[in-house]
Amino acid sequence: MRLHSEGKPVGTVWRIAHTPERKFDAEDARLLTGLSRFASAAYQLIRALGAERTGREELARAGAGADLIHIGRGGNTHKKTQKFRGDGDERDVDQ
Repeated sequence: MRLHSEGKPVGTVWRIAHTPERKFDAEDARLLTGLSRFASAAYQLIRALGAERTGREELARAGAGADLIHIGRGGNTHKKTQKFRGDGDERDVDQ
């Protein structure tokens, strides 16, 4: 079974039997399908976390300010405030 990320194959899950009597069956297919989906999700999560970490490191090296997101009660009010280093000012940014 192939592992996919963003529509591209990134790996393979193999099933091997060490005896000729053991045949690949529907239960094997079900288990391998579930395992390959789980492995694909884990792969995508690891890549996303790596990209997020890289982005944070780049921001830190550039000296950029942190973004703050305020969510009101009920989750229906979104306000983003961005800090700009150097001028000591904060500005609201429409989102």
